[in-house]
Order: sequence, then structure tokens, then C-alpha cells
Amino acid sequence: MRDAIDLFKLGITNLLTKKVKRILTPDIPSSEQISLETERPLVFISYATPDRLRVSNFELKIGSQNIETWMDYKKILGGQNWDFEIKKALKKATIVVAFFSKNSVDRRGYVQRELKLALDAMEEKLIDDIFLIPIRLDKDVTIPEQLKNLHVIDADEENSSDKIVDAIRHQLSRLGKQITITQSESGIEWHRHAYKDSWDGAPGYEIEFNWFSIASEKYHRVGEICEIVKGHLLETAAQFRSNKLEPQGKFINFGDSKFSRTDTWDAYCTSPTIVGRMLSVCYSVSWYGAGAAHPNHGWLTYNFLLEPIVPIASPSALFENAEIAFVRLQMEVRRLLRSEKVKRFEGKDDFDKEWIERGTADWNDFNAFILQEDGIKFLFAPYQVGSYAEGSYDVVLKFELIVDCIKSVYVSALDLRYKHWEILNKPNRQT
Repeated sequence: MRDAIDLFKLGITNLLTKKVKRILTPDIPSSEQISLETERPLVFISYATPDRLRVSNFELKIGSQNIETWMDYKKILGGQNWDFEIKKALKKATIVVAFFSKNSVDRRGYVQRELKLALDAMEEKLIDDIFLIPIRLDKDVTIPEQLKNLHVIDADEENSSDKIVDAIRHQLSRLGKQITITQSESGIEWHRHAYKDSWDGAPGYEIEFNWFSIASEKYHRVGEICEIVKGHLLETAAQFRSNKLEPQGKFINFGDSKFSRTDTWDAYCTSPTIVGRMLSVCYSVSWYGAGAAHPNHGWLTYNFLLEPIVPIASPSALFENAEIAFVRLQMEVRRLLRSEKVKRFEGKDDFDKEWIERGTADWNDFNAFILQEDGIKFLFAPYQVGSYAEGSYDVVLKFELIVDCIKSVYVSALDLRYKHWEILNKPNRQT
């Protein structure tokens, strides 16, 4: 599987390093669609298929209030990969409204996977959280234990539709206030925008990503971060347009369904993460190559020192002695990954442990990372430290385990000097 990992890295590198002479054309043919717009909050509707009729009435009420909703049977087109589209929508969602009934609780199914994905997202997000609003369709249904701290709305109570809309508006307002507070404290403002481009061909392409316009009176060149990140994403879009220059493929033609003959790529980020005077941007990337057996998933991450604006391309750049730091980092990350695998395998440890060793062999394996308050978060795509069925993994390396190896400039920029004073002032500090 190491070949699969290398191919993923090579593909991303090729997409993001080639120079682009022309990004947007002034005259766009009618067969092509390009969209640049401010991104609206999205409300994902999670439910069991037998409950579609009951849930549809609530979705119509929510949508009538100028709130953008996503419900699978309305959004997924014939021939599209439903698993891919649902995961993509969940990734974009600002709020998840989950309807629980005997149909969804008493049996295993995709609605259980949706709930897990939503709960995982809630744990990962700090500012632009996905808030989950539980709705009980049947009175005698027990809401899952993971949601016991969330207020539940009963669908049969008076004005339940209005209460759902009020909850959504409250959460959106709360979300906006949280972002406002973070922007005020950091001295950085950002606004999220959407980009879409598509072409119907064999193979065709569909591209979606969001990007940020960033401004600050405190950090005068912070807007360059937006240009750097957006430039990389636009390079990816431009590379997909090479499909127009290639002849129709031998095994892909217009007799295939539109989805199966279309290269699909999307990248979404919720909000930048700001720690001290460092900023991180993490894009969750999904793609499907025309004719492939299944879609795949990965990460694009960008990390910057804010003054001066300096990109941190590899975590190795954070350390004084990269060799010493790597040994410690590798050992702890492998331990954390093994622990996470034991949880996923329901307490069993009979999984293939070589996956982890192969996927954490050198610095290049750790290039998907972001900086958080408590440590460095490393992200691993499917096939890197586990099988495709296992999905992706992420672990957080706590700063206290590595802070004595970090360069002084980043210790200061991350506000770690006084948090870890005793560690940093030991005689054997590795700097």
C-alpha cells in the first residue's frame, strides 16, 4: 500500500506545483459553469429512509425560512455516488439536524454512520463547529447516549417546526458571535467564499472549494495568506481543465453515467485556527477519479507565522534539532495511533501494525498538520496508517512532550514560554 500513499503525494504535488498561465477565461462556454460566491451556512438533515415523508415536512418548513438545507433524496442525482455525496455534504454542514425514530435507533444503517461523522466533527471543531440538534420523531425512542447533554425537540409537540427553526437560528447566531470574539481577540477578520467549476465531458470534471478573504490592521500582510492558499487551490482547478485537451478515454465515454465519467474534487475548511501569532488552515479534501472503484479522502494544510508572514511547509521546520525531535515525535504518534486503533477495533489489537510503521516512516508522512492550543495535530489519510475501510486518523502531539525541541521563535509565537516554563528551563533542553 506504500505505492498508494506515494501516488497520493505525487498527485497532490503535481496539482499544486505546476505554474498556471491562465486561471479564468473571460468568455465561458454554456457547457461550463464557474461560480464565485459568499458561502452560506448549510443545514444537513439526517434521518432513516423509512421516515422520509415525516421528515420532509420539517425540511420544507426549515427551507421556507431562507435557510439552506441538504436532504439526500433532493440533492443526490441519478448515477452519483451517494456515499461520497453524503460525506461531502456533512463536511460542509454548519448544523446537523438529526431525526431519531424506531427506524433509526433500532437498526444499524447509514444514519448511524452519519451520526458518528457528525459527532466526530463536533469534537474536532473549535470555532466553526457543526452543532447537532436532535429531533425525536417517536415518543418512546431513547436518544443515543452521546447526545444526552443536548436538548431534544419532540416532533409531536406544539409548534415543533417553529422550535426547530428557532434552534437553528440560535445556533447560527451563537456561531457568529463565537467567530466575532475570536476575530476580535486575534485582530484578524475573515470571510468565507465558495468556488465551483464544472464541465460535462468524458472525462468531465467538477470542482468545489471554499476560500477566505483575510484582513487585519494588526498584521498588515496577512492578506497574502489568502492569496497563497487560494492560489494553490486555483492551480488544482486549472489542472482539471486539462481534461478538455485530452481525447475521449478508451474506457470512459458518454454512455457511462455522468458521475462515473467525471473527475470530482472538493476541498472545504471551516475556519482558520489561530494560536498566539500562528495561523493554521486545514482543508478536508475528497476526490473521485472517473472510472475508479471508490472515492478517496485526504488533507491539505497550511501553517503560517503571522509576523513576518512565513509559511511552515513541514513540521520539521518547527524544531532546532529535527533528528532528535523526529525520534520523539514518531514514537509518541505511533503510540497514539495504536491506541486509537484499539478503540476502533473494539478493544482488539490484532490489526496489522505494519500499517502504522509504513505510514510514519519519515518527515514527509507528517506534512498534514495544524497547530492547536494544546499541541500539533497530525492527520493521516486512508491507506496511510490503515486500510481504506478504516478511514482517516488524526492524533494530537501535546506540546509538553516536544516543547523543549521547538525553536525559540515558535515557542514565543505559540505563547508556550510561560505555559511550559519548567520544561524550557531544564539544563538539558534540546536547543
